[in-house]
Amino acid sequence: AVSVPTPYGHISHAWKNDNGNFTMDLSVPFNTQAQVSITKEQLETLSINDMSLSEFNKEHATSWADGILVLGSGNYNLSYQR
Repeated sequence: AVSVPTPYGHISHAWKNDNGNFTMDLSVPFNTQAQVSITKEQLETLSINDMSLSEFNKEHATSWADGILVLGSGNYNLSYQR
C-alpha cells in the first residue's frame, strides 16, 4: 500500500493482480483528483465499487482520455482484466 500526502489529505492506494484480474483500492481526499492509467481494452472490463463504468457514471463524474481515467474525491474499489 502507498499513501501520498497532499494539502487536502492523503491519497492512498493498494492493488493486487491475481491471474490477470487486477484490483485496486483507492482513496482520494476532498477537492483532489486521481489519474489512473488504463487502456481502452481494460476500460471495457472495468468495474468501480461493483458497478460497470456506465452505471458508475450515472452518479459520479469521470473522464478518460489518452489512457488516463480521472476520478474525483472518494473511496473506490476498481477491478478489471489485464
